[in-house]
Amino acid sequence: GWVEARGATVSQRSKEMAHDYRYFPEPDLPPLQLDRELVARIGAAIPELPEARALRLTERYGLSAYDAGVITTTRAEADTYEELVEAGISPKVAANWLTGEVAALANVHRVPLSSSGLGLTGLATLLKLVETGAINGSTAKELLAELYVGGGDPAALVNERGLGQVADADELGALITEAIEANPKACADFRGGREAALQSLVGHVMKATRGRADARLVTTLLRERLSG
Repeated sequence: GWVEARGATVSQRSKEMAHDYRYFPEPDLPPLQLDRELVARIGAAIPELPEARALRLTERYGLSAYDAGVITTTRAEADTYEELVEAGISPKVAANWLTGEVAALANVHRVPLSSSGLGLTGLATLLKLVETGAINGSTAKELLAELYVGGGDPAALVNERGLGQVADADELGALITEAIEANPKACADFRGGREAALQSLVGHVMKATRGRADARLVTTLLRERLSG
């Protein structure tokens, strides 16, 4: 260092270079000794790291590495996912909705699910309606968008508005007959090998049921009818 002495600058000593500090202990830090019990307590208090949690989700729930990575972006989102699964929602369904429709709404409204009006409980109720076949995916998306911010009971709205999925083969059979009679060209195109023509017939039935029909069943019944 340098000091001023009677108007002159005097060198007291030269400081060591940074690399010199590798060769002797820091004099101001006493040795720190940790017993195994303390180390174990500290280790137990450290939360599961994102990479480790993502790996566990892929192994336990069969998620893709991509889905697991998205879900573990934040600890809160990962907690939400596992709570949904614990509530009885299948791992893949929970992942699809959280990384898809729910993530989109959270981004639009800038409100995470945990702070939304719907909340985790409301989402679990909605997804159970989908998994049991009480409503279809289209109806579920509409209800999710409506209830995300304001909240409400999805099951009650389904009953009040008559939004239940139409999955009765006889009821759908009559609508399929109407679709076939109203779309002769699409029927001819499908029988001629144009697979995409079937979708216009499915759309006719979906429109007639205000989007409440079981689209898979409608497709199966149409295919059987037109192939007979």
